[in-house]
Amino acid sequence: MDLELGKHNRIIFLNGTKLAGELTDIKRLGSELYSLWIDIGRQPVYISYCDVKEIVQIDNYENE
Repeated sequence: MDLELGKHNRIIFLNGTKLAGELTDIKRLGSELYSLWIDIGRQPVYISYCDVKEIVQIDNYENE
């Protein structure tokens, strides 16, 4: 998975919940993706990668 800081993404969780925002930080444990931080409009949100089903890059998240 090619994630880039500053890009807008829609995160779909295992429970079906969706969250969209700008990717601000990526944390890895060794070579494995561990967690993400996204900005959902001046509000940084921590996302544990083990709860993520899918990540989709989008053009704009303001209408999400």
